Formats: sequence, structure tokens, C-alpha cells
Amino acid sequence: MELLVFIFLAGLGISVTSWAIPTKHRQTFIALATFLVFIYLDWVSIVVLAICTLLSYWLTSYGKTNRTKTLLGLFLLLAIFAFVKFNQNFNSDKALFSILGFSFYLFRLIHLAIERYKGNLKDSSLKSWFEYLFFLPIILVGPIERYESFEREVRRRRWDSKLLSAGFEKLLYGWAKIIILGNYVFTTQFDAFFPFFNTHIDWWREYGRCLQYAGNAYFQFAGYSDIAIGLALLMGIRLQENFNFPFLASSVNDFWRRWHISLSEWCRDYIYVPIASKTRMPFWGILASMLILGLWHEFSWRYILWGLMHGVAILIWKLADKKLGKYIPNQTLKTAISTFCTFNFIIISFGLIKDAEIHTTIDVMKTLLFLQ
Repeated sequence: MELLVFIFLAGLGISVTSWAIPTKHRQTFIALATFLVFIYLDWVSIVVLAICTLLSYWLTSYGKTNRTKTLLGLFLLLAIFAFVKFNQNFNSDKALFSILGFSFYLFRLIHLAIERYKGNLKDSSLKSWFEYLFFLPIILVGPIERYESFEREVRRRRWDSKLLSAGFEKLLYGWAKIIILGNYVFTTQFDAFFPFFNTHIDWWREYGRCLQYAGNAYFQFAGYSDIAIGLALLMGIRLQENFNFPFLASSVNDFWRRWHISLSEWCRDYIYVPIASKTRMPFWGILASMLILGLWHEFSWRYILWGLMHGVAILIWKLADKKLGKYIPNQTLKTAISTFCTFNFIIISFGLIKDAEIHTTIDVMKTLLFLQ
């Protein structure tokens, strides 16, 4: 929370100051200010991020860009990512170092490398890469904004009082989600607001803990995204929404179109589509996407199982959806039933990741799946 408050205050200062900078230098100023903020926070992080940027740019720009150089660049980036994740997840108490915002940064960097290889970023320069990558509002918590849309927003940026008002509104919503709903309702006062989960019945109690974890995770993460979007609006940049009422989804597939939208779209474009088109078997693309999505969160068995569990659920839904329509011809009733089933599946799936100890996770899942 202290880190978020610092980034928030720094972002306010940068946004106010940036409007006094000439238009052609404004984004450069924001990137340099972000760089200085990170030097103050953690100079190791900024060194690693800068090295990754230079490495990726060099491997996809100098000389004739080819498949081998691009694959080498992607391999090196993923190797660094794997090292950082293993270091954090398996040596959390004795970690050599942690890289602030590296997960979000890496996926934006991979996006740049792949799009440049495809020839979609022919006019991009190292300066524009740094301006895109070192944008304070999204460097820590996303969303994983695409280069093309970001550059378009930079070019069209103008002072707009309505945009400023929308930015402050987003900031208010973000802090309300984090402090009131996440921290207060779902963290400290859950039993008071939802007393019916405080019971001696094992299944009902574990379900309540999963609901508590899911609710807190959603409001914390959605709140962070709102703050990032709000700060960007104060700088004249519109970012994509990252959450769209995910717990109202009518299928697991629909859930991932609503939860962490920028990450889901990244996995769709850079994992699902290539694998599905190459193998002509979409289910491999779905499983690979969900596996990578799980590993992106954490290198651990619980997140691997969580990702695969969602992948299998998407496959089952795709197979069952048409047949379900035959038995339930009423579309409203069908949507209500599928939404109810999806909601409960999502809540129960959080039982895989809410506890760090594997033996606790096994006991929780046995209870939730009526296996004990």
C-alpha cells in the first residue's frame, strides 16, 4: 500500500508538471520522470528493465530483422523472467532481488518484439520504446496497453477538462475499491458482512473463505487498474479498461473476457492464435494460454493447476454450450443457469491459489469437491 501511495503521489506530481512541458517533449519528460522514480524506489529494478529494453530493441532492429534474432531475444527475455519468478516464488524469504513491475513490463516488451518482427512497428525508435515502456501509471500494475493504441493517444493528446474530471473520478473509484471494499469489507469485516459463512459446516466455511479471497483479489486489482487509468487520464492518455464485472460472466470464457482483459487479450493474440492456427486444434491453444496465464501470476503448482482447471472448463463449456441449448430453449433461463454455474466454479477455483501451503490447498479442494 505504501508503494502504491508513493506511485500515486508521484503520478499526480508528474501529471501536473507535464502540462507545462512543450508538447513534443512531454512524453519524454514523463518517461524520464518515471525512470527517476524507479531509481529512487529500486535502482536494481530500473537497471534490469533498461537492459531488457536495450537487448530486445537491438535484437529486433539492427541489421536485417530475422526469425533467429527475434527468437533469441524472446528466449533471453523469458529466461530472465523465469529466473526472477523462481527467485521470488521459491526463495521468498531469501530472494536475491525482486524486479518491480517486471511481469507487466515483460509482456509489453514481448509485444513490441513480436510486432516489430511482423513489420508492424517499422517507424518505432528506441526513444519511443522507452516512452511507451516507462509510463508510470501502468508500469507496476498494468493494464498491458498495446504500443499502437498508446502512440495514438500520445499523438491526439490535448488538454481536456472532461478527461481531467474522468481521471479524478477513476482515482476515486480505485481508492474506494481498494480501501473500502477490498481492505475493509472483504479483509477485516468479512464475517460481519457475511455472517452466514461463519459456520461449523466445513464446506460452507471453505466456500466463504474462497469468496473472501476472490472478492478481495478483485477489488484490490480492479482498484489498482482504476488508479492507473485515472493517472493516465490526468496526463491526457486514455487506457483500456481492465475489468468489466467479471463475476457476472455467463461462462469461463466470458469470465476471461471480463477479468484482467489486457492480459487475456495478450494471451489470445500471442499464444492461443499461433498455436491454434499451427496445430489446427484450438483446445491446445486454450490449454497453453491458460497455462501461461497461470505461470505469469506465479511459478508454482497451484497456479499451474489453476490455469489448467480454467482451460479444461473453457473446453467443456464449448462442447456443452450447444447441447445445453437443446435442453433449455429459453435463452434467459439458460443464461441464468450458466451464470450461476460459472460464478460458483470461479469461486471454488480460487481454493487452489488462496493458500500457499500445498497440503492446505489439497484439504481445501477435497472439502469443496466433496472428497472428504
